[in-house]
Amino acid sequence: MSSTPESSSKHFLPLALVTTLFCCSGLTHNLLPVLIPKLKAACEVSHTESMYVDVAQWTAYFVMAFPAALIMRRFGYRAGIIAGLLLAACGFLLFIPAAHAAVFSQFLLAFFISAAGLVFLETAANPYISVLGDPARAPFRLNVAQSFYGLAAVISSLWIAKVIIKPENEASLLGLLPADKQPEVASKLAALPAHEHVDFLLEQIKILAPAAHHQHLLDQALMVIPPYLCIACGMILLAVVFCLIKLPEIKGPEAEANSSFKLFSHPLLVWGIAAQFFYVGAQVGVDATFLSYTRQMTGLSLYDATTYLGLILGCFFLGRVAGTSLMAKLSPSGILGGYALICGSLLACCALIPANAAATQTSVAIPSWLHLGDHLVFTSHPAPYLVMAVKFFMSIMYPTIFSLAIRGLGHHTKTASSLLVMSIVGGAFLPLGMGQIADKCGGHFQPGYWLLCACMLPILVFACVAHGHDRKMTLKSTVEA
Repeated sequence: MSSTPESSSKHFLPLALVTTLFCCSGLTHNLLPVLIPKLKAACEVSHTESMYVDVAQWTAYFVMAFPAALIMRRFGYRAGIIAGLLLAACGFLLFIPAAHAAVFSQFLLAFFISAAGLVFLETAANPYISVLGDPARAPFRLNVAQSFYGLAAVISSLWIAKVIIKPENEASLLGLLPADKQPEVASKLAALPAHEHVDFLLEQIKILAPAAHHQHLLDQALMVIPPYLCIACGMILLAVVFCLIKLPEIKGPEAEANSSFKLFSHPLLVWGIAAQFFYVGAQVGVDATFLSYTRQMTGLSLYDATTYLGLILGCFFLGRVAGTSLMAKLSPSGILGGYALICGSLLACCALIPANAAATQTSVAIPSWLHLGDHLVFTSHPAPYLVMAVKFFMSIMYPTIFSLAIRGLGHHTKTASSLLVMSIVGGAFLPLGMGQIADKCGGHFQPGYWLLCACMLPILVFACVAHGHDRKMTLKSTVEA
């Protein structure tokens, strides 16, 4: 398909509308790191059990990816996008009864249904952007579109997260205790480091005032309702927009799609599925454990640590922009391989550096109009900054793996895309493994970073395979010329 100015202008509106789907995914996926510790506390579950948030979210990708591809093959991309938006909205609306009941299993059901809707959106958006335009520019085009995922992630983690996690007021928590017990608890509190105060108070409330403790947990669960209600309404409105516009349906060789598909006859796709499985597992593992890891390494409060969650996702966005610029000049497979090596080294550093809960903290006052609280707290400990660097270099991996793996598959593109989306189930297994490691290591997530480091190896192998494929195609073109 030509990439002339006329064709680019013709495709601008559909590409812009489909790009909004990445914003939807960015807003919702990047609230998970906030919700995991939030629901762990509100529903009183273990580290391993709290990771079932990710299991519910990413298992939906495995279960629903192929049905989504079949539906879109039958009814087209537009119908799949509308169905996905409405299904995701229904899942987010289920957060309302789940929060009122504060029952963990109800939250998991809501996560699964909303993620099932997001599967439709990603199964449609990734191949649609890849094939709507010049095939040689597909990695660049997909990275540009997914840059908006990164922008939405920053908004989600810096602003929406602050709605869900509000700073615990120690005086208010102390007031929930029986009056005769407050002086005794206050004296014990004075002997503890500041970062342990809230957890100690919550444990004392649980023991000494069970009814007040239950109501506090319920109040915490109810904080998830406002942002998810707004997101659900936004998705319904977006579904209406897609009902009113007409997307160009990608036909081409799709009309011939009766031939059989043999997965292992496409080694680049096979390695792409493996790379995507481990990449998504590593990315979700970093995001899911970041707040707990940062608190354990630095002594920051949960509320203050959310600032760093916004910063690591800001680095993810900047990395996507920088990587997209590099991709216009350098080989995508070469960039992917280099980034995999860097990420592996950084994750090893995260697993090796010693914790220091007494690390120097600097409080910075901020304007009230930013709605980020009255201050931000920064630590001198290197842990969160290492993770920021990891996210920067992870940024281009998903779209680059996706676009390289489906390259040249013609009428098999939708089937291959569904398999790549199914491989996102890695996001269910790796965080669960990290939760089990944490429960066996006294609640510490740092040892699990070795598992994330190992995930970079399959990505490096895929990059080498893709680079070899590129050289083979270049040589073939030279010989034919």
